[in-house]
Amino acid sequence: MTASRFVVSDNGEVTSAAGADGDVLALPGFINAHSHAFQRALRGRVELRSADRPDDDFWSWREVMYGAANQVSSDDVFALSAWAFLDMLQAGFTAVGEFHYLHHGACDDATGNNDDDGLAMSAAVARAAESVGMGLVLLQTAYARAGFADDAPSPRQRRFVFDDVNAFLAHADRARETLTSPLVSVGLAIHSVRACPPSWMEAVATRARALEVPLHVHACEQRSEVEACRAATGLSPIALLDRCGALSPLTTVVHGTWLDDDDIQLLAERSVTVCITPSTERNLGDGLCRIRDLVSAGVPICVGSDSHARIDVTDELRSLEDHERLRLQRRNVLTPVGGRLARALIPAGTSAGRRSLGLATTAATVDVAMPIEGVAGADVGLDAWLVGGSSADVVRVVGENGALLWDRRDPSLGTLPAVRDEIRSRARAVLRRLAGS
Repeated sequence: MTASRFVVSDNGEVTSAAGADGDVLALPGFINAHSHAFQRALRGRVELRSADRPDDDFWSWREVMYGAANQVSSDDVFALSAWAFLDMLQAGFTAVGEFHYLHHGACDDATGNNDDDGLAMSAAVARAAESVGMGLVLLQTAYARAGFADDAPSPRQRRFVFDDVNAFLAHADRARETLTSPLVSVGLAIHSVRACPPSWMEAVATRARALEVPLHVHACEQRSEVEACRAATGLSPIALLDRCGALSPLTTVVHGTWLDDDDIQLLAERSVTVCITPSTERNLGDGLCRIRDLVSAGVPICVGSDSHARIDVTDELRSLEDHERLRLQRRNVLTPVGGRLARALIPAGTSAGRRSLGLATTAATVDVAMPIEGVAGADVGLDAWLVGGSSADVVRVVGENGALLWDRRDPSLGTLPAVRDEIRSRARAVLRRLAGS
């Protein structure tokens, strides 16, 4: 029997083409639209319940994250980012949006951001992406304060913060001018409405529009954040972002877990994308986003692996549907009437992610071993992979620049085998040091 290569478009349609070593699904490269690569160091370290805070939640997790953020050097950030990007590529993600707020080097006084030229941390992330062939949009993230009362940042936040928004924008401009490569581009982000006052949000949004670059923002991840925003401003986080001119087709709202009807309507009217990060939202106990309502309103949905407790394309994609089935106690919630599951999920991993990061279509492709259910048809095989497969089924990855990165069937092919062991060795060294600190 002639082997076939079943080509999957970014809208989930399947066509057949002859000529392959075995039956595979050939998909576009997937987009990881939201990442904090250094947080990969937290995996496994935060899965304990402390006696002094038995009611563990996002906010207690954040304190542990701050600890890690304040212990890593630019060399550590390179090692952790390269490790995360390597695993993303082997999972089928070929481009990533790195929501980067770890701006400054190690501080040696209570207020200083003073041990490097200001771009060492950003450059480390860019070098990590280039070292493995990952497409990177480095989202330089504005961070000004500890909370809505214009609280001064705590010492544990000082590595994130600039003294004023013009200093931050100059930093982002410098990154855009300096970190130039075919695989790397620079966008902008607002960390959150609690971390940036309106004047900062207005200035960052204005610059994003002027440059026509992506603008990302964490919003409505926690109910307490929504309540605090309403108490401080009389507005929801989404309405406040809109008042500041921060909602547009360039904007991606990350999480959007606690949206109300007015928020969803506003996101649809402004043509905003929403990035859901299911594995992290589960891990942090954030809650379940109203994904069906967003989709029904015409809001594009993309995905990211965020803190990287798990890096698996299929897990992020199928969780969009699985979470809605649990929330609504129904089946086939996002699947279009008369269509198949892949028509809902594949665009979230491909075209919507590219829209979120401002990426053009490229040559990136991911080959997946056809599950046995493919004997009933390639459409069934694709849905079977989405429902029951994993990124372990990925057998071949071609990167954003068209280079073959790896091929499971022939380990001598591709660029990743030559760097994989060194990257993992460097990451292990960082993890050992953090474990002993």
